Amino acid sequence: MIKYLNQLTMEVGTNSYLVKGTANLSLNENFFIYKVLSYVSTNLCFKEITNDYHLEVVDMTARKVNILVHTTKDTIEICMLRSSNMKRPNCHYNLNFASKKFIAKITPTMISFELLEGEVSLIKYLNQFTMEAPTNSYLLKGTANLALNENSFIYKVMSFVSSSLCFKDFTTNYHLEVVDMAARKVNVQVHVTKDTLEILNVEITNVHAKTFALIVNFSSMKFLVKIAPTMATYELVMASLSLNSKIIVVILIYE
Repeated sequence: MIKYLNQLTMEVGTNSYLVKGTANLSLNENFFIYKVLSYVSTNLCFKEITNDYHLEVVDMTARKVNILVHTTKDTIEICMLRSSNMKRPNCHYNLNFASKKFIAKITPTMISFELLEGEVSLIKYLNQFTMEAPTNSYLLKGTANLALNENSFIYKVMSFVSSSLCFKDFTTNYHLEVVDMAARKVNVQVHVTKDTLEILNVEITNVHAKTFALIVNFSSMKFLVKIAPTMATYELVMASLSLNSKIIVVILIYE
């Protein structure tokens, strides 16, 4: 009716550890658990689940690991995990559902998540970045992108709420830099686009002079802010009416 078998080997060294093997669970169609799974959903039913695993600590002192896990339900691959930091840290994860697949990849310079239906990508998030951390400064810069298919659930919900919320491509370019930690000098730049429309542009720096600039775009208007040590401006531009409402405030700063 039911059978579970786990065949494994273990190796323990002075500075390493390894366990690897294959675990298998078999169910007969007449078994109670199989009938319950069939009643709940046919997608949950299985006659055989097999899990191949390789869990290895290559170097305990250096904390180097190598992990491989592969799971199949009957003849369908439902899970695949690869994680290692032997050369450089990376993680790959695949998860298969009845009609969808989830894929995740993580490396020191990239994070990616994707949901597919067949060969069609419904949702994809990709963040590619670089990091630099010398003794007295820090820099993080990159590009993050979120792509939505019109048939994805999130896109349909946003369409129902408001067409202004909908997008197929949402991209953020960012530059976050501490130029001098001791002097507290920073340089920040963030640029966001929704499809082909720029919706946000932020620049903050005090490397030479303290300045702050902000641009926010709405469907029919634009909001602009500029701040310097001796001046602050706020401007609202109505695109449809071609009217500008502008306020200028002068600020004196003594140090």
